[in-house]
Amino acid sequence: MLKKIIRKMYAINIASKFKGMSEFAINAIVKTYLNDFKIKQISLREKMKIHKCGFTVTNWKYLGLTEETSKEYLSNVQYFNMHPLNGEYSKWIDDKLTLKYILSGTVLDEYLPRYYFQIDAKGNMLRLMDFCLEEKGNVVDDFVALLKEKKELAIKRIAGAIGEGFYKAQYNKDLFYLNGEEYNEKVFREKIKQLKNYLITEYLKPHREIAEYCSETANSIRYLIGRVDGEMRMLKSFIRFGTKKSKFVENYNAGGVLCYINEVGEFNYGNVIDAENLRNIIVYEHPDSKKELKGKVPLWDEIVKVKQMLDKIFPQMEYLGVDFVVTSDNKVKMLEINSLTSLDALQMDVSILKTDVAEFFLKRIKNNQ
Repeated sequence: MLKKIIRKMYAINIASKFKGMSEFAINAIVKTYLNDFKIKQISLREKMKIHKCGFTVTNWKYLGLTEETSKEYLSNVQYFNMHPLNGEYSKWIDDKLTLKYILSGTVLDEYLPRYYFQIDAKGNMLRLMDFCLEEKGNVVDDFVALLKEKKELAIKRIAGAIGEGFYKAQYNKDLFYLNGEEYNEKVFREKIKQLKNYLITEYLKPHREIAEYCSETANSIRYLIGRVDGEMRMLKSFIRFGTKKSKFVENYNAGGVLCYINEVGEFNYGNVIDAENLRNIIVYEHPDSKKELKGKVPLWDEIVKVKQMLDKIFPQMEYLGVDFVVTSDNKVKMLEINSLTSLDALQMDVSILKTDVAEFFLKRIKNNQ
């Protein structure tokens, strides 16, 4: 009860300070601001100062902002207040299963991973379109048999981001694994029964050039596009490499490496978050493999081609954060589409308002501080 009261009071305070905020924006910013109070590295006074400027603590620290320089950056308050940029159509893309059904039979169908099973909200496992739909008996038996055949499968939340709740399922010599944890078949089945609202799909391995950085993760590419003058344009792009610290996901908030990609698919350094000291560190080689963080994403032209297809198939959309994987069999696969890319990822190299795509954001800022 006390938590609800504090949350409501904070929402009233935010709404009064930042005039004209949408309900979506108020709820989003209150949630992130309240999470900031769990951060122990800085004082309450400093947190309040940062919030007053419209930023979250992590964004402020990762970007190395001051009260003066913060005015040059897109703030969390401004960013949240733009959303949902896709309006009611966001529900088409934020749910991975809905997206799969919408794109089924389109030219983009071939770019999606194979979807084998769904675990619904009640914990029931259901066969999906890329698994033989003929009744064969117990569906969990089918899943176990498929894992034994494929050796690796991905288990991920139907709706989720930053690798939250991701499992890499493996089978090897009568033993089963979930993110490296070993189980016999009985215990493995029990673990699977505990999951709800998950998808079981093919596991994508990275292209050999990308695997040189980290072979244990897909090393996905976030390709952020927005509608400018009626056509989708690249706003930002980056590739994320897994590390020993990030384990089976590659997200930089989990310890992975983020490298910004230019319009021709090239990258030449990386960003690593030092969560303990709340700062972003520039690195020029992968922390584990020691390979120089410099190169060009394989099959980049194919990724640009998919952007053009998305433009035609989703004329209703204004803003898409598309996650791609360039696979070991020389294919481009589209993992998911996000409607709310983390703001820090857009500005750790430079303020998005100082780039040639600033107009996209400036036109949509509803709250000028």
